Amino acid sequence: MKRIVFYALILVSLTGCIVDKAGDCYEFRFQNHSNYSMEMRTNDSTNGIFPEILRLDKGEEYSWMNCYPGRGEGVFYPFGEFEMTIVYDQTYSIGKNQLPNARFFMNKEAWTIEERPGKNSLATYTFTDDDYAYAVEHGTVVAE
Repeated sequence: MKRIVFYALILVSLTGCIVDKAGDCYEFRFQNHSNYSMEMRTNDSTNGIFPEILRLDKGEEYSWMNCYPGRGEGVFYPFGEFEMTIVYDQTYSIGKNQLPNARFFMNKEAWTIEERPGKNSLATYTFTDDDYAYAVEHGTVVAE
């Protein structure tokens, strides 16, 4: 029972976005700097942030705004609660929860934060060839 409560508290703590002061909003950006095409596939196309399939070819990016007023300092969750699978070159698939901690979307250190006076701060997550190599090693091959 204690373990269930512990995991429930962890889950609750991951429901927000980057918030330095209550009410701050951020612009979030995914950049594909790998040499591979990629798709982010979600199970929720109604959240207003992502389409069901978001495709990023080499050099492309996708940005969105998100905030949860009043969530408090240090809360980090750049998008809604939904499953996401990353597929590289329509061949290698890895779930967002399978990423190593240093590259996990909910880990603030995985993002580059740029403070922009007079504007919302920019949080950028850059996909690299190392992410592709991790998906090849730890993900699954997509069935044809």
